[in-house]
Amino acid sequence: MTKPTAPIEEGFAGVPAKRLKSLANRIGKVKHGYKISEEVAKLVGDAATPQAVMRHLVTAGHLDPMPNGAVLSYLARCQPDDATADAVAEALARRDESGAAIALRASAIDWMVGWPAELDALVYRAYAASPAAFAGRAHRYAAATRRGLAFVARRRGEAVDPAAVVEVLAELARAQATGYGISGNSDCPFVDDDGREVAHSVDRLPGLRVLALRVGAAAEWDRALLDAARRNEWGLVANVTSALEQLPLDELTRLFATRSRMFGDDSDADEVVAAIMDRRDDPPEALLGEPAHTPATWQDMVRLRAVYAAAAERKLAR
Repeated sequence: MTKPTAPIEEGFAGVPAKRLKSLANRIGKVKHGYKISEEVAKLVGDAATPQAVMRHLVTAGHLDPMPNGAVLSYLARCQPDDATADAVAEALARRDESGAAIALRASAIDWMVGWPAELDALVYRAYAASPAAFAGRAHRYAAATRRGLAFVARRRGEAVDPAAVVEVLAELARAQATGYGISGNSDCPFVDDDGREVAHSVDRLPGLRVLALRVGAAAEWDRALLDAARRNEWGLVANVTSALEQLPLDELTRLFATRSRMFGDDSDADEVVAAIMDRRDDPPEALLGEPAHTPATWQDMVRLRAVYAAAAERKLAR
């Protein structure tokens, strides 16, 4: 009597599942895309692209994509299908339930707290394949994930809770008005009013405003950025120009006067501030009067007076 053979474990591209699991373990320990490509090439060769291998490892349950930004980026480039969407949605839920960080970034871009660019790019693609995969797990998601999903849904033209719109705009504004901000040739696509996808590049504040207006109304965005700029934690004045244009002169002066670097770290900060002053409607006499707040150093005081006086002269010459 012939002894029955054990069932052959399903693999991928001619590679047994046991070896794929070993590959998944190695990939989980590297954080750079080129290293992942090297690991895939060693095992699979030219039989399949790294993107296809990543998709199989994740959908088969061999690899948790959340801790690795490079894996997230590979998945985003493979045009996720229903199975990928379901696997990503489940990985997000498990990550949130464990209380761990949502993802380790491979880049320096966070659109919002807990929502790095790599994760956004993947969910934006996966969500299109199966919105239901994410909606069905909403009760398992942390606040940061629900906010990120609202960001994605709005960019895809879906209606969301008005409170979620406020949260997303507040987070985008906070990120933009903290340190060096989030804008600067950062890709963040959306679907336009005609249903066509726009490969939008967020280039400084104007580009971020275009993106923000896919989420909420102009007045809501302007208010969110103004509130964030008032925290006075921005590093580049170019990132908050429209907000500084709205402030009363006394409050603007206080913000400048209480900063360690009065006009920020922009290489052309004086020119940017001069343009801000020209777009404001301050009367010349107010600019030439005694400032309501004085900077800590004599050098900054001289610099502030000079900027205000030059703005007043330009207004008088009009």
